[in-house]
Amino acid sequence: SVEHRKLGVDFIAKVPREEFASNRQLMERIRLEAQSAARIEHPNVVQVNHLGYLADGRPYLIMDPLSGHTLETEMQTRERLPLVEALGYGLQLASALAAAHALGIVHRDIKPDNLFLHHELDGSKTLKVLDFGVVRILPGVSSDAPIPLAVPTDTGIVVGTPRYVSPEAALGKRVDHRADI
Repeated sequence: SVEHRKLGVDFIAKVPREEFASNRQLMERIRLEAQSAARIEHPNVVQVNHLGYLADGRPYLIMDPLSGHTLETEMQTRERLPLVEALGYGLQLASALAAAHALGIVHRDIKPDNLFLHHELDGSKTLKVLDFGVVRILPGVSSDAPIPLAVPTDTGIVVGTPRYVSPEAALGKRVDHRADI
């Protein structure tokens, strides 16, 4: 958590550790993560407000603060989610993914740890999609899409969390929006 000095408002900062500063592809992925989340502009996607660079060249993201916990934590603390609640989260996720896919953004790592249940002031919970660190930009889908990685992930490289990765991604094939679904 960081505080904006002039506004007195808290935000969340995401900064890579110093030992990763020389990893150009990782630094470029952080740029792409920031641009992806910022361009989606959807109530179920964490809002990235700023992308900056430290003196040593490491990028950092400034995001809206969230109150709550991940869907993973929720599922660990409760025996099961009631059907209506689970469907509500599913609909919020589907809406966020539809907005991302309309821009040609494929998340590639949808899992309960990357889904945050933000506690609203009225006591309700809003699902927020986090961590756009391994996105893939589909060419030709939208002129509003972020600039893809200069050096994209090689075909044959598996990207995502093994337990949640799509069958196509697990085989190292290029994926499209269907991998998120």
